[in-house]
Amino acid sequence: MVAGCATTGPDPYAGGVPHPTDSEVVVRIEWTGGFVPYEWLFSSLPNLTVLGDGRVIVQGPTIMIYPGPALPNLQVRQLTESGIQAVLARIAETGLFDESHSFTAATQFIADANSTVFTVNANDREVVVDVYALGLLTDPSMTPDGIPADELAAHATLSALEADLTGMEAWLPADAWATAAWEPYEAASLRLLVANADNQPPDAEGLDSEPLPWPGTTPPDELGDPSSVQDFRCGVVTGDEAAAWLTALESANQLTRWSYGGHLYRVTPRPLLPDESLDCGTATL
Repeated sequence: MVAGCATTGPDPYAGGVPHPTDSEVVVRIEWTGGFVPYEWLFSSLPNLTVLGDGRVIVQGPTIMIYPGPALPNLQVRQLTESGIQAVLARIAETGLFDESHSFTAATQFIADANSTVFTVNANDREVVVDVYALGLLTDPSMTPDGIPADELAAHATLSALEADLTGMEAWLPADAWATAAWEPYEAASLRLLVANADNQPPDAEGLDSEPLPWPGTTPPDELGDPSSVQDFRCGVVTGDEAAAWLTALESANQLTRWSYGGHLYRVTPRPLLPDESLDCGTATL
């Protein structure tokens, strides 16, 4: 992966690994699956995204209160080209990204875990490596018999890689960064999962707040499309409407209900990242 590529004319990568540019994904780590509520799957975000222009988007520290803030604490910082190359070199060191692969032997012994999916776009190809129950096989004394040795080794290697990539500020030199510090990521658009809450009982511990007025210009029953398997709608807001929602969500939490036309609604917001399409994906399936 880290081999230089012969080119004609000036090489913008100075002999490094060619990769996508601008808002295209170069590296991503995300969790999929697991036994979790649908709303969590809808609102979950990648643990790490490295874009072609060097922006790194991660989930920052979470406030340990309940109910928590309505919006996740996304943070962004920008790498230089040398920083991107250092990240790609660290990935190549594992020897596990020559081709796409799935490590699934742990499914025979561990139920309802999630899979960690690594996506790398470089050298004009995409490699996806997913591993089931990453981090749950680190104690040799607790490892079930029957998992191949090479898969156990892959678990250890990918656990270390995930730790390094999600904590890259600990090992990258200062000149690998184009910006000095992490800053809040400001989304330009949002996916909204909307469900009627007229019959939703009050929180048992009295943690409900007073409903907030619906901030968007699109009525709840016209937003996006209805789900074919769940009782909700999903839609995307952009521009001024997204800005209105982002402002309102700063005062909301995970239990906040929204009032419109004499009805109450619960809303699960999900900021869209720069590479993501302006749709709900599989949320309405």
